[in-house]
Amino acid sequence: MNAVIFDFDRTLVNLGDFVQWSEAKSKITDEYVACGVSPEFVEKHQSIFALLTEVRDELGKQHSQRMVFNVQDRVCKILETYELMAIEKAFLMPGALEALKFAEDKKIKVGIVSSNSPSCIIQCMRRLGVLSYVDCIVGRGPRLRIKPYPDQVLLCLKKLKCKPENTVMIGDHIADLRSAKASGIAFIGVLTGRTLRANFESEKADHIIETLEELPQILQKLWGN
Repeated sequence: MNAVIFDFDRTLVNLGDFVQWSEAKSKITDEYVACGVSPEFVEKHQSIFALLTEVRDELGKQHSQRMVFNVQDRVCKILETYELMAIEKAFLMPGALEALKFAEDKKIKVGIVSSNSPSCIIQCMRRLGVLSYVDCIVGRGPRLRIKPYPDQVLLCLKKLKCKPENTVMIGDHIADLRSAKASGIAFIGVLTGRTLRANFESEKADHIIETLEELPQILQKLWGN
């Protein structure tokens, strides 16, 4: 095995419990509606990240690609403001430090692929003292489709210079699983988020663990080293 790609929020770090999502979505809704997106389209997406993923095509019906990127950039910055405010309360998930140390000991490259902002991830990991364990971070951006699309994972693989067959991804959400499968890499679901074991099983997760404390043992079984 050459690389492990982690999701960030609720996989490595609990940040999301401290982000004021409803307030952020209200401001994002105002931005999108001002650009011609219907309030009904916005409201049918409960998740901000699902909205960010789907609204690109909706905006493209009315605006140029350049305008769409500009709108997405403004929205990403709005969301980043709320993410940054939560950093001081964020904490490592159980087993996260041990999993990162295991990767370092085995000389396994570590990537993070997340719908959170890159700046937020970097600052949070630095505050928690674990940034040095990470080789590559691919976060949210106005030009990059986020999970469940494979774009971020494929970019991370390229930056890590690793092949899909030598990589595994770990995440707590079905979007993580779908982006991994679309990229041709194995997926380990971790039950530290809001996804049930049955949901991971129905979508053919390769392995399912309760916490990252189980990850080193799984990785040793998969690659035997």
